[in-house]
Amino acid sequence: MSLPVLRLPKRVYPRKPKRLPLMEQYPLYALKFNGVDGYLRVPASPSLNPASFTWEVWVKMHSNTYGIMDMGSIASAYRHIEFRGNLGYFEFRSGNLAEDNYWRITSLSFTLNKWYHLVGTFEENGIMEFLVNRVSQGTRSVTSHVDVSGEDLRLGRLQWGATAYYLDGSVALARVYSRVLSRAEITHNFYNPLNPVRDGLVLFLPMVEGSGTSVADCGGQGNHGTLYGGVSWTEFAKYEIPAGVGL
Repeated sequence: MSLPVLRLPKRVYPRKPKRLPLMEQYPLYALKFNGVDGYLRVPASPSLNPASFTWEVWVKMHSNTYGIMDMGSIASAYRHIEFRGNLGYFEFRSGNLAEDNYWRITSLSFTLNKWYHLVGTFEENGIMEFLVNRVSQGTRSVTSHVDVSGEDLRLGRLQWGATAYYLDGSVALARVYSRVLSRAEITHNFYNPLNPVRDGLVLFLPMVEGSGTSVADCGGQGNHGTLYGGVSWTEFAKYEIPAGVGL
């Protein structure tokens, strides 16, 4: 009578993904601006001045204050996304006071201390559009590219002539693209904030540092930022966005 052959159970190895999601291994941080003098500055670069572009940013307002993301001065060539809670609107602009290349959103009820996903797209000689939490707030025809060459990009500060207005709020995951993102791509970025669309990406500030005064650009163009004034780092859980968005 032969004895049974004992076999060790087959060892099963967990299947690894072909590519780990970008930045998923890092804690998620935001920059908290004090509303008085704090802002982030990215030096002027030709890569930040495309004729057609997409601006994208996550923001949480702590009070009814101003600038979120801008380049230039509203008295001349200018691009910005701003929030004026005291007047009840978001605004996306690419132009100057003499041009009509802006989109002002007054029909939404905003809640302080909740995250909002803001996207502004501008297609030269085409259409500009502003989206809040993936929802389009309408479109407007535009006629020309606004040249902001030589202008720095700022987060947390809006420049109106010689006067600066500062954000009392938090900003995370700021991005600039050198083209207009499709609705599907904007939806992808909304649900995958740490693994964004890469095509056309010229600025991506994932803010993984968590401390210090330098913020590295992961968009491949070397558009690194420096913090000035009252800015602090704050860590938050990944589930807060998009699950914790306002509206």
